[in-house]
Amino acid sequence: MWCDFYDRTYAAVNGAAQGAACWMGLWAPGKTYTVSNDFSFNIGPGMYKDLFLPAIRRQMEFLDYSVDRG
Repeated sequence: MWCDFYDRTYAAVNGAAQGAACWMGLWAPGKTYTVSNDFSFNIGPGMYKDLFLPAIRRQMEFLDYSVDRG
C-alpha cells in the first residue's frame, strides 16, 4: 500500500521536480525517501527482524535512492 501511494504522489510531482524529496530535505533524481520505523525502539531485535524489517527492505528495493535512519 505504501508503494502504491508513493507512486501516485511521485507521478503528480515528478514532472516539475525532476526527482523527489523527502521529509529530511534530501533530493534525488528518482524515487527517494528516508526509510524508518518510529515504533521499533519499543521492541527487541528479534521482533523487529520479524515484524518490521521485511517491509523496510521492500521499501528500499522499491526506491531508487533511500536513507536508512537505523
